Amino acid sequence: MDSKHYQKVILALLLMWGSLAAQPLIDARGVGLCGTYTVASRGYQSVGFNPANLGFVEEVPFSMSLMNSNFMVRNNFITLDLYDRFFTGDPNNPGEALNLETRVPGKNYTYKTLLKDYIPDSGLLLDMGTNISFPGLNFSWGNYAITSGLQVFWETNLPRPFFSLMLELNPVGSTYDLSFHQDILIIQNLGFSFAIPFPQYKLGFTVKYLAGIGYAAVDSSNGFFHTGTEYITSESFYQNRQAIGGDGMALDIGFTTDRMEKWQFGAAVNNIIGQIYWGRTNYINRNVDWIEAVYPIRSTLGIPVESGVYSAGSRNYFIVDSVNAQTFFSQPPDSLFKKSSDAIPDSLIGKFSTNYPALFRMGAAYFVNPEVTLYLDLSTGFSNYYFSRKQWRLSVATEVTHFKYLPLRTGLAWGGEFSPEMSFGIGFATGWADISLGLRMYGGYSITKATGFQFAIGASFRRLKPIGTPENTDLDSDS
Repeated sequence: MDSKHYQKVILALLLMWGSLAAQPLIDARGVGLCGTYTVASRGYQSVGFNPANLGFVEEVPFSMSLMNSNFMVRNNFITLDLYDRFFTGDPNNPGEALNLETRVPGKNYTYKTLLKDYIPDSGLLLDMGTNISFPGLNFSWGNYAITSGLQVFWETNLPRPFFSLMLELNPVGSTYDLSFHQDILIIQNLGFSFAIPFPQYKLGFTVKYLAGIGYAAVDSSNGFFHTGTEYITSESFYQNRQAIGGDGMALDIGFTTDRMEKWQFGAAVNNIIGQIYWGRTNYINRNVDWIEAVYPIRSTLGIPVESGVYSAGSRNYFIVDSVNAQTFFSQPPDSLFKKSSDAIPDSLIGKFSTNYPALFRMGAAYFVNPEVTLYLDLSTGFSNYYFSRKQWRLSVATEVTHFKYLPLRTGLAWGGEFSPEMSFGIGFATGWADISLGLRMYGGYSITKATGFQFAIGASFRRLKPIGTPENTDLDSDS
């Protein structure tokens, strides 16, 4: 499958599901708290973070989602501040791009060298995403919860040599790495959760069914592009796989203590044994004829319609053999630029699996007074895939309920690939309903310095009860 065909794969998945999505399930309140949700989450919103919090029935005996969605886009170094500085910041011609060959005032290097220093060794990483929960199908009753939603994840990267090629214009003697990766993953999840109360603590469990909807990825690649004194050579290899339909399971386990004076502690492990097996029959490929009445998804993905399988893959090779000005104009293009593609046999590609990454998190809450609560989380992933990173992440957040119907939230986080993070949130809350907005910035503390954003909006129906504590036994339920 060539690059144009692979672009059709991406387009097909986008046409099927509209927008791109990612992240573990999180509501607008969680976004406003910068994901500091190990102890803070309650009701059905505990699912995906810490199901033990379902055990606090005395606080939230019932909750149900009316609307919950978020959208995220982020990268690892491009900001509005960087764009303004290099592409609209010419001091002699305001609004025009800098001449990258000029020296930085007071320095012995050029703006080009300064710009290259902004580019990480890993190159540009870009991902986008959203969660969409189904109204009425996410609810908790007592210490039980049922949740369902759609997650889509898209991630790609451009290696650092790509930017070097743009800036240096291919000088003699240069060699550039041509490897990259790209993933599109669309999943519907269905979870059943419950909590078991014990004296002084709660245990919680979530069993998730993961229905794989669509998958397309360049999951293996390598190659180089070399400019010598006499000619240009290049070799590259890309392996891509596609699938419609699949399923898998995952398990969450959580633990939260009861309040101890002003403190509360919790920990959870999410997505234990999480795995999605593509190519298995589920409701998507059983009804593929309905989908293909709108769009020929199998032929676009390169999956033979008559084969009875719902996955495909290919290995693609590209070779540029000793090209210079003389050979470029004297020989036919097919002799200079060679490409080939081999289909991966069904015996190897027919059923394959992808990881649904596991996460570990622990947290604490400090109840300053009935109107102010501080939260602290420490978390890490076990793999560098999807929403997981094998890096520790520390987050702190606060929630203020001084204004009876308008809770205010903010949070900060450090660690991970998109550090630092800052978030803000506001809600309209009563004892029966909650409407919340949340905004999170990645990579900086301001809009101009941020490398990404996440926006969430949610509305839920719920029933609160007063929280009985040694210090406060008649706390207003609307708070």
